[in-house]
Order: sequence, then structure tokens, then C-alpha cells
Amino acid sequence: MLPPTDRRVPQAAPPEQPITCSARCFPERQAACTMGRARKGPRNPEHGSTTLQLAGIVKSGAHRDGLLCYPALTDRTRVELQGRSEMADVTVKKVSEMDSVYDGAMVRARASLGVKSFGMQVENLPPNWDGYPEHDEAGSGQEEVFLALKGSARLIVGAEEFQLEPGVLARVGKGEKRRIVPGPEGVQILALGGVPGEAYVPPEWSEVGATPPVIKD
Repeated sequence: MLPPTDRRVPQAAPPEQPITCSARCFPERQAACTMGRARKGPRNPEHGSTTLQLAGIVKSGAHRDGLLCYPALTDRTRVELQGRSEMADVTVKKVSEMDSVYDGAMVRARASLGVKSFGMQVENLPPNWDGYPEHDEAGSGQEEVFLALKGSARLIVGAEEFQLEPGVLARVGKGEKRRIVPGPEGVQILALGGVPGEAYVPPEWSEVGATPPVIKD
């Protein structure tokens, strides 16, 4: 038998203590924490204390009981999670639902979505169409980015040609002459534009319902 001083007595596991959210968390999450519904999670440097996994808030593939407690949620998100009916600042539309001109060849995606910080249009070009005007953007100062959503096309810039297809993006500087020639199946292109270092000012014709420019032959 071991001397009394060396006797090893099994120690009971300490009871789990409820974890309290940071004061910056909204009431529902504080209530969940004080009720013991939270577990310790990885440390979030923006939280100021150990982050929490809350049951029943949002599901996560990594944690069956829910996501971590993030205090950096927007006020709008906090309001919605508290059960109010305020709408999120989001606009979702199908391309087919957006305002278009030139018999659907150009879709006013920017104006249809209410975007104000950059130019954005969707162009639907028929198979092998050779009517896309060669032009540059020296007057507007915009650089452009093209992404083929479906179909394919050749992007001709000066003496060079580049293939546009889904998964390929192309940027063209303001002073470069460019032309797009769709492939045998036609092409749908998302075109983005903006002036480097300047706030975007949309042309009047790009607004919903406005009269588009006349295309010269």
C-alpha cells in the first residue's frame, strides 16, 4: 500500500461552465451562450475572446451543432436573425428578365441590377456575326473585361486574336482597338468596364428604358 501522501485519488472532471458571448454579440446569441448551448471553438482574432459554436443558428459542414459566433455581422443581418422583416440589400435577376436593346443583343445588366460603381452589360451575339464594330475606349477612358458566359468568340485586338470561351477572362486597355467575332454557336458575353482611379459615371443610354445610340453601318 502506498503511503497516504502518495495515494492517487481519482479526480472528477470539472463541470462544463456556460460560455458568455462578447458584449458585441446580439441578444439571441448571448442567451444561447448563457444557457450552455455553446461550445468552445477556434479563436477569432476579431472577437476578443474564444469564439463559440451555437446550436440552431446556422448549420455548418464542419460542426453539426452550428457555425461559430461572428460579431462582425452587419446590423442588417442582426435585425433579420432577430425575426424582423427588413429586406437584405441584394438584387437577383435572370438575364432574360433584364432590360435589353437592339433586339436583345445588348442587355442592360448594370442598370437592371442597380449597380452604380462600374459598367456591366451582357451581349448576345448570333453565330458568325461580323457586325460588331471595331472601336477603342480612348474617349471614355474605360478598360474593359470580357467573360464568355456561353458559346465562344474570337477577340481581335490590333493584329492579335484571342479565344473567348467559358472560364476565360480578357482585359482590354482603353486605347486598344477591339472587335468580337462570335463562333458557330454564337456567344453570350459579360462585359465589365470602368475608368482606373475614377468614380464610374454611367452613360444616359445605359439606364433602363433609355434610347440607345444609333449603330452606324
